[in-house]
Amino acid sequence: MKLKFSIALGAFALATLPAFSDDTNVSPQTYTIMRGTLVSGTLQDVFQSDDHYLVVQDAASAYRGDSPITVLFQTVCTSQTPTHLHFLAENRVSISGLTQGIDFFDWTTSSYTNLDSSEARRSDHTISLSIDDPSHFVQRGSNAMTARFRIFSTGPVYTYTWLTYIDQIQWIVSI
Repeated sequence: MKLKFSIALGAFALATLPAFSDDTNVSPQTYTIMRGTLVSGTLQDVFQSDDHYLVVQDAASAYRGDSPITVLFQTVCTSQTPTHLHFLAENRVSISGLTQGIDFFDWTTSSYTNLDSSEARRSDHTISLSIDDPSHFVQRGSNAMTARFRIFSTGPVYTYTWLTYIDQIQWIVSI
């Protein structure tokens, strides 16, 4: 029997996800700030939704298409052949007019696949992604998984400095 559970923020349900009997929560093992500057926080601050943040400030970019904040989160999957994968990312930003993107590294094509691009909000907000065939996002042999978290502007932003506050990054692996 498959159960369902809801992810909620306050009184608002954000997503209803299937709960499988063999679900395993997997936190990031490492992170790398590819673009931007660490303001505060540690890796442990993204393990759970607790208002303890990994805070990253934007970096200057010469190209409009660049993401001034780009953070890679890496972990190891509990199975070489997961049947289903959920990914949760909770964050907020300091100003309006920004977009967040979540990409997974596809080990079969050796490139990133965009799984979400949506408005970045000024209050804590959880993005929930559901992946029915996650096999190409798990590296054979090492079981490595990589998620790329990006914050960028899609229009005019009238301030030079902005921040993202990452509260939780979590994979939920079903085998």
